[in-house]
Amino acid sequence: MRNERRTVIYVILFLSVGFHAWTLAPEVWYGRYLFNDGVLHLSVTKRMVQTLETGEDPLDHWLPNYGLGFPFVSHYQMLGHLLLLLLDRLLAGTLPLWFLFAMVRYLLLSLFPVMLFVGARLFGLSGITSAFIAAIGPLLSDHGHYGIAYESYIWRGSGLYTQLVAMNLFPVTLGAIARCVRRGEGWLSGAALLLGLLYLSHVIYGYMASLSVLFLLLPFEGGGGWWETSRRRAFRLQVIFLLAIALIGWFIFPMLADSPYLNHSRWEPVYKW
Repeated sequence: MRNERRTVIYVILFLSVGFHAWTLAPEVWYGRYLFNDGVLHLSVTKRMVQTLETGEDPLDHWLPNYGLGFPFVSHYQMLGHLLLLLLDRLLAGTLPLWFLFAMVRYLLLSLFPVMLFVGARLFGLSGITSAFIAAIGPLLSDHGHYGIAYESYIWRGSGLYTQLVAMNLFPVTLGAIARCVRRGEGWLSGAALLLGLLYLSHVIYGYMASLSVLFLLLPFEGGGGWWETSRRRAFRLQVIFLLAIALIGWFIFPMLADSPYLNHSRWEPVYKW
């Protein structure tokens, strides 16, 4: 019975990943002709590659083709761009950056069901429940509100590359933190590393995760000793937060200190600034 259930889980995951891989295959070719936010992300990556050739700092440089020029990576999450830079260096520049960019986006979209499955399992859900979450989750639509739907990421959509990276890290990060905080299993440093990477991939998603895991302090299981349970969980969560801050402080603190000098988008409501 257990083997049959495991087979069902694998089949669901295979069909889900296969469906997205088949549906999104044209994204690799059309990735050559960008016209959304992908233009900016590819430009940033090209500039980071150039900094290695000119001896500049890839984490602190000037992006000349963004308005009148801007120190972009000093104020913006860059994990996704560093991933592309690393792949380019590993391949010794043998593949064009536009192709690497298209392939990474394609793989992140296609493998998102796997990340949902892993996150759900870490959260303590059963294998079959996690498999159905993996199958249904990527199909959610948000009517063009920049959520996890296809239109936020594909060639004809918004091209939100950094959010795509964060979308894959988000469920795994929540699951890893929940496993450490609720059950005392796993490595606190590993959960902190995932939270730090999530912030470096997308600050808002890191903020969302930090708020979400606060609910883990509530002992929903009931029973006696709820105060002691909450105290233990609060201590573990505090350690995770402190380790994550230590990992990303070099990025977060300068960004906050320079926030008065950031360009404010005219597309966003004033209250956000």
